[in-house]
Amino acid sequence: MKILDSLKKYKKNIAIISEKKKFSFFELDNYSNDLAKNIEKGNLMFLICENNIESILFYLSSIKKNCALVLLEKNITNINLNNLILKYQPRYIFISKKNNHNLNKFKKIFFYMNYALLENKIKIKIKINKDLKVLISTSGTTGNHKYVKLTKQNIDSNTLSVLKYLKINKKDTTITTLPMNYVYGLSIINTHLFAGARIVLNDYSVLDNRFWSSLTGNKITNINGV
Repeated sequence: MKILDSLKKYKKNIAIISEKKKFSFFELDNYSNDLAKNIEKGNLMFLICENNIESILFYLSSIKKNCALVLLEKNITNINLNNLILKYQPRYIFISKKNNHNLNKFKKIFFYMNYALLENKIKIKIKINKDLKVLISTSGTTGNHKYVKLTKQNIDSNTLSVLKYLKINKKDTTITTLPMNYVYGLSIINTHLFAGARIVLNDYSVLDNRFWSSLTGNKITNINGV
């Protein structure tokens, strides 16, 4: 995918700004390589998404290992998560260490920052289309989430179209106002990484003073919302 090329093209640029640290594109490339070493290629995986560096690195690692990644909300209930596990039989789950889910069918095989990589104790081989990269939920307003399949071509095409229309470039800085398990939230990450721009990680509401402090302190040039 095209964002992987940008990791090397803009390697000296700052890519991600968290509350504690700044990460360059070079570091994103290296750290995602380290994480990818623990993943067997061509598998289906779950990512419990948060607006943090761990989620972005696992997303990049998934692309590098040609896996299909299901993006799930951080507040997913134990019942919904286990129903999805039963339905999709993921090989791996990448989840916060602080989670309180009952995942007895999985074993912890690796810890990375504040996340844990879990592997299914039963290794079911699932044939996955080599072009499939992401499964992302619809709004789920009916209470029954459905997942849209996104291929490499889908993501690259969307990224280029948005960049052309909004003219995002390496001088831009955005702030996360949406979770990455939303199509729009993921698009913000893809477009800014591809353009060599900066992403400020934020999990605060726009009604929180800390959000506005981060917005002004990091000199945000564009903000997104629904």
